[in-house]
Amino acid sequence: MKLALCATLGLALLSCSGKNSAGTTSETENEIAVRIVMPDGSPAVNARVYLIDATHFDSLIAGGQSPRIDSAITDAQGQVKLSYSSSILSRNLLAQLPGYAGLVKGNDSVVQLGVSGSLSGSTLATTGSKIFLDGSGLWATVDSDKTYHFQNIPQGFYALLLASDHAQTQFAGAVIIDTVEQVFDIQSDDGFLLEDFDDGNSSPLIAAFGAGGKWYLYDEMAGTSFEPSGIDSQIILGISATDAWKGKSLGLSIHLDSFATAPYGSLACKLGPDSGQGRADLSELDSVSFWVKGSGQFRLVFASDYIHTKYPIEEAGADLGYVFRAPAQWTRMVIPVDSLQPPSGSQPQLDGIQWHDVASSIDLLVIGSWDSPGLTIEIRLDDIRLHGVSHPTFR
Repeated sequence: MKLALCATLGLALLSCSGKNSAGTTSETENEIAVRIVMPDGSPAVNARVYLIDATHFDSLIAGGQSPRIDSAITDAQGQVKLSYSSSILSRNLLAQLPGYAGLVKGNDSVVQLGVSGSLSGSTLATTGSKIFLDGSGLWATVDSDKTYHFQNIPQGFYALLLASDHAQTQFAGAVIIDTVEQVFDIQSDDGFLLEDFDDGNSSPLIAAFGAGGKWYLYDEMAGTSFEPSGIDSQIILGISATDAWKGKSLGLSIHLDSFATAPYGSLACKLGPDSGQGRADLSELDSVSFWVKGSGQFRLVFASDYIHTKYPIEEAGADLGYVFRAPAQWTRMVIPVDSLQPPSGSQPQLDGIQWHDVASSIDLLVIGSWDSPGLTIEIRLDDIRLHGVSHPTFR
């Protein structure tokens, strides 16, 4: 899932203004003591510390409001006290010094700072729209030249959330912030952008399985390659800017000879909340779209716990899916959920299983090939989108 931005706009952070509208004056006020330390463990003196309302985070940013509920400056021991109302059941802590930042999600009372990073990019969002880094209390405003810019961001993995016209919030992509400038372009506001591969590194989002060949991620323009952790090294996977529809694309090339009875190769992406630790409820999904080119026959599949529990002896291929032949030229495919069916002759197909039966327990999105032995199949994918669902589904 990826976006990039190159901005002239400075960081647009909310000012610290005490309590926000999440609470009321009749609610009980609670107080916590927080200690901020530098990377070497020494006190972080004069650091600004923000208390973030994680309970109401989504509704606040959807209304264009700050999720910050209190802030203070650390003393000579790196300590501050912060207040919050009884309606705040979950809170995050953001601490910043010039060049250093730290973020703690949860009830920890100690925040260790690290060297901070920055983020910039361009977007199709309207001027004045706000882009939030999920859970951090940081935002940037889209400038008149359609750019945005963040500075002094704690290192970590963030979802980018776009609040357009203060009316709704949508997932815009995911980035890993380290100590260097990150660039992330928000290409479109059409649907939930699952992955467009533009940064050439999909290891946070891509899972894979199958047979034959060898997995690897690569950026042909940079001439680099690597094997991401957690990926089966028996399969070929490539990310390349060569002949991509836009930016970079992901590719699979595999000779179907490893299992004579069921030659198979695929690409897959975890869909559960918290980076795949749970199951996603996609009951509101109306379609999935992606750009594709290649050769050979493929099947898009949504793997579901419902199928695997109800039919434990069935192969994984019994999940609902859609069969298509990869086009020779880049083509945008849109597959409505009503078109997803179990394989012909499978028990789920004989029982009449449909999308509404499985939609609340989705684990993986898989695009794979169950073709003939001896064939070499190739596929490139870009700009995979889920339509009808919003980012809280995946948190």
